[in-house]
Parts: sequence; structure tokens; C-alpha cells
Amino acid sequence: MKLSERANDELARLKTVLFQRQVVVGLGLTVVLAGLLVVVGLYRPSSLANVVIDSAVSVLVALIAVYLSIDTFRRYFRRSEAGRIDSMERIVQRYADLSLLSLETVPGWRSNSFNRGPRVPFVTEYQPDNPTSVDRYDIEYIDEHDATLDDEVALVLEPYRDRFARDFTREDHFNGRRVALEAVSDNRFGVSPTSFFHSYMTVFSPDTELSGGRSLRDLTEELLLAEDGQLAPVSESPFDGAFGGGALLFTEDGRVVIPTRSRQVVNTGGVNGVSFGGTLDPTVVTNGDLREHFESELRQELNIEPTNLSQLRVLSIVRRLEALGKPDILAMGLADASVVPEQASNEHIRLIDPQVVPDRYLPIESVDDLLQGDVAEVTLRSVFDVLEDSYYEPGQSLLGTLWYLHSHAEYTDSESADSVARDE
Repeated sequence: MKLSERANDELARLKTVLFQRQVVVGLGLTVVLAGLLVVVGLYRPSSLANVVIDSAVSVLVALIAVYLSIDTFRRYFRRSEAGRIDSMERIVQRYADLSLLSLETVPGWRSNSFNRGPRVPFVTEYQPDNPTSVDRYDIEYIDEHDATLDDEVALVLEPYRDRFARDFTREDHFNGRRVALEAVSDNRFGVSPTSFFHSYMTVFSPDTELSGGRSLRDLTEELLLAEDGQLAPVSESPFDGAFGGGALLFTEDGRVVIPTRSRQVVNTGGVNGVSFGGTLDPTVVTNGDLREHFESELRQELNIEPTNLSQLRVLSIVRRLEALGKPDILAMGLADASVVPEQASNEHIRLIDPQVVPDRYLPIESVDDLLQGDVAEVTLRSVFDVLEDSYYEPGQSLLGTLWYLHSHAEYTDSESADSVARDE
């Protein structure tokens, strides 16, 4: 089943490639010119004609190969993230002394079912006492300087800027304005300007080999950690990683939406991820409306109208250690039973929405229903069963969101954070 799933996805990607205009034109020219050469060979069957035909075919094949070029196919089959970010196993090992999330206490988790250990390379930056509506948070600029890199980081990267620019273009990315998180409280997110390219050079390429075989992660480790050896607070981070957020979407009839992320995305591609999300657009800050970000991503990625979204709550803000402590919002949402999610974005290669909440607990009328101890336990077990049946591994954001769902469910039952085990 898993191999069949992967084969279908690869065939779908190949079909996408073959229908690109450049490929169609190239193959069309090949057929037409080859036909002309065959006609010449039939009507003028001389040795000279055969030599001309052989030479022309060789030249034709070379020209078509150059015309198409490997770049036509690379963006569909590349694994560009490999080489820019170390494996999660190496990241977890590197930061083993930090307070990473551990899935060992989460119902349904089975280490032998996935090609990974139980630790997720996330550190909690902020967690509300209970999942809190996105409407509670204001988001505003606290520093409106032009997007610039931290001086120390800029000095390290300056000799390699052109190289990163070539890689950025080769991978078909486009630069744009983003925001970096500078401060967080119970009702406010303070941000400053940055750019997607700055994030690409730093938090999306921390393990790219630089001089002497060392990476940005190696050369700036003292900037990531505080004097006590723990992760420095986001207000002191020099990396200006694009602030983003994603949500795991449940429906009133007990389904959960799980997409598989395309390898075209700048990071975390080729895994099962949260339902929707992305980096925050500066217009969200201009309007001061965090909900706008999630609703925009919901529409773009799943073709679901915001009017069908009944609740959207923040579970946590995490620092992603694989991305040099880049902060992300992890949230969960509840949608009408009538919604039919669609694969509306090239950031996804497939999408499923299995029922994970048993009929006896339906309908789900609030996120709070999903956080009741018995409902949360059976739901988490069902989600992990679904993930185990998939060829693709679960991504860090999805695993982190499931950890916080379990965490908040424990809080709801015991009214104490102490009952949630962390791997210290």
C-alpha cells in the first residue's frame, strides 16, 4: 500500500512535468524533425544521405536536450532541502541537552512505526494556559527598520551571498517581504521586517557547507544559545527567520485534514504536514489581524472559505531548532461538517481527510470537545494509525501539533501543566 501510494505520487509528478509548455514544444519539435529526416532517408537512400541523417539526428538530440535542460525537471524531482538542513536525527542529537518535545507520553506514538525517535527538535517559546482564539492576539511592528541581517551573521555570509542567490533562483523561489518575531506575550506579537531571501540564507540553509566544511550553524552557535546553554529567547535571536504559522484542521464530523507537502517547498517537503499554513505576509501586520493570515492560507491551500471555519486556536509558539530557532505558531481549527478540502496548492502532492473521532463522540461542537481526555486519547491514536499507514513520514510541525494537543488535553483534565511529561 505504501509503495503504491508513492508510485502514484511520482507518476502524478511526471505527468505534471510532461505537460509543461517547454517539454511539449521540445518533444513536438523532435517528432516533426525526426519525421522530416525519415522522409529524406526514404526518398534519397544514398550513403551521403545516411551520413547527413545520422549527423542531423545527433545534433537534433543535443539541441533538444539543451532546450529542455535538467532545470525543467529539477524543480519537480529535486530534494533541495537535503544539504541545506541536517537530518532530524542529527539535529536532535546536537541539541540533546535542551528541553525538546518528547512523543513518548503521547497516546498512539510508536517509535518503531516511523523512521525516527520520539524527540521533536522544538522548544516552547510561548504556550497559553489553554488553546486561545487567534482573535485575542494583536500583531504589530515594534521595529520598522529596513530588512537587514544581524551584523555578525552578515559577516559570516557575505562571501557566499552570490552563491545563495544562484541557489535561490535555481530552486524557483521569489523574494518578498516577511516579518520576524521579536516579542510575544499573552495578547501581542511584536515583529520587525525581514525578507524571504534573508530567511533562505539563514534559517532555511543553516547546514549548507561554507568555508572549511563548516556551516552557518557551526559558525554562529554561540549566537543561538544563551550563557546558560539554553536557547536564547526570540528577542535575542540574530537570524531574522520568517515568522509563520500552521494549523491542524478537524471537522465537526470527526475528520482531520492531512496533506503531504511537495518537495517544491523551501523546507519540510516530502512529509505529511499540518493542514494549512505558511509564513506571515506583512499585510497581516498592517491590518493587525492574525486571523487573516490563517484564513488566507486556508483558502489558498484547501479551497475552504473562512466562513466554514468555526474556531481557530493557538496551541503554542515553538522555536524550530532545525531552522536555527525560527519561531512558528502551532494552532488547531474546527470546520463545518460540510467542507470538502481540495488540493488547491502546488505545495501539496496529495491530501486525505480520514475520520479519526469515533461516532460516539460526534458531533464535535468545539475545540474543547477534542481536548476532553478520552476524546483526545482516541483521536491521537487514530491519527497515528493513519500516519503509520502512509509511505510518507510525519513532519515536525504535525508531530509538534499533536504533542501540544495532548499537552492541552492534559491541562484540561488535571488543571496542571505538571502532568505533561517533557524530555528534559
